[in-house]
Amino acid sequence: MNQEQSIQPRFKSPVRISLHPGRTTDIESPRQAFDFLRTCPVQEGPIFEGALEACFAATYNDEAIEEARRGLRTFAKAHGFLV
Repeated sequence: MNQEQSIQPRFKSPVRISLHPGRTTDIESPRQAFDFLRTCPVQEGPIFEGALEACFAATYNDEAIEEARRGLRTFAKAHGFLV
């Protein structure tokens, strides 16, 4: 883990995502969530936009961390990625 990763704000509990059967990823921070959303195969619609904006905001505002987590969970659940 590099120094930048160690100072990132973290979610209270990770969000487990699966894009492929048998392979899961735990997303533990708004930055990881933002990076996931930017590379996700589904990148459209208001749920995606809301999650992306919330995760970006939370990378700079610690008070928005759990809102970002909720946005990511909502997006992942809506598209079948939530484990």
